[in-house]
Amino acid sequence: MGDSNLYLRRQHERLLITTEHRAAPSHDDLALELRTHGEALALHVVDNPPQPTLAEVTPDRVDALIQKVLARSPSPVRRDVLRQACRVRNQTLGEALERLIHSGRIERSNDGYRLVQD
Repeated sequence: MGDSNLYLRRQHERLLITTEHRAAPSHDDLALELRTHGEALALHVVDNPPQPTLAEVTPDRVDALIQKVLARSPSPVRRDVLRQACRVRNQTLGEALERLIHSGRIERSNDGYRLVQD
């Protein structure tokens, strides 16, 4: 950690950069996009980035994504694979997995998660 830090992260289809400074308040996230210039690639600040909708990260949507990934897999799926496939935060994934286990729709084994067979 230094006096000034930049953090680049992906939020759904958007790239965001967050700034931090030890002695100053941070700014709002800046949206970035990757552009090509000939054979080179560069990040550019987006003037009017599209705002994410609440529908993108609703619990029902995350639950459905998890079940879709599990339905396509012939074997149990590890948590890290689910997180990558669903592209959600670890906390969001954990909450969804708990909901699905508690409702009896999925089960956890030593090998990962799988749908409960009817």
